[in-house]
Amino acid sequence: MSYDIVLVGAGCMGTALLPGLFKGFDKSRILVIDVLPSRRKEVAAMGVDVASSLGDVDDAAIIVLALPSNRFSEFAGCTSVLNGHPGLVVSVMAGVRIATIEKTLQACNVVRAIPNTSAETFKSMTVFCAGASVSSYSLRLAERMFSLVGEMVRVEEEKLMDPATAICGGGPAYLSYFAECMRSFAVEHGFSDAQSDFIVSQIFQGVGSLLSVGDRQPMQMCEDVMTPGGTTAQAIEVLKHRNFKEVVGDALLKAATHSQLLGSMAEEAENERSHR
Repeated sequence: MSYDIVLVGAGCMGTALLPGLFKGFDKSRILVIDVLPSRRKEVAAMGVDVASSLGDVDDAAIIVLALPSNRFSEFAGCTSVLNGHPGLVVSVMAGVRIATIEKTLQACNVVRAIPNTSAETFKSMTVFCAGASVSSYSLRLAERMFSLVGEMVRVEEEKLMDPATAICGGGPAYLSYFAECMRSFAVEHGFSDAQSDFIVSQIFQGVGSLLSVGDRQPMQMCEDVMTPGGTTAQAIEVLKHRNFKEVVGDALLKAATHSQLLGSMAEEAENERSHR
């Protein structure tokens, strides 16, 4: 059996991509690889083929690497099937650089991408960077795939992929954390769990819709809500006093720096493996 897409890794990000991929590819032409039986069972229930290891791969297949970064070298060492794969290789692994993937797999059509888990509802924001040797056909194929799960932005400089990992990859977690803080406040002050969930989710959906139209910047939207001396202004004053913007900046920098570290670790692990 030949497949159009081989997804390696059925963690949160890998499985979040599947609903979008189902829109553009026949389920029977998608294979998901994962070492954990529980994940294979979960994905198999979605109607796709699963396996614990990689067998023969068609030259035209799109390979999507959704492994944890620290498992990439081990994975490459356990299979030679992908060595020299002429088709598109898309990595959604945090930190792992294009050059590392090209060298490890001897692949020439490598695209590094950072989608996020909103892909599950076709609302991902995917930032991607293509290797210098990627063919125009492979690039179009990657763009088509990303369009199935949401919106996309291409960057020419790979150094932008680490801050993109911090912003895009982690974005849903940061906003969800803030939403949980609001939800907890609502519950503590008398709203039911169901009411709190509904209120907060609608607020986030509403703000998202406002951000997606017109040309108003986020800070302008914030100021539009604040009546001088009003309740919202009091809340924002607390956030400013606590240096909320600086805290967020520090958190994003920490994530971006760790993405760089993961890339270096993946490169070192591969160098060690190749010299054994």
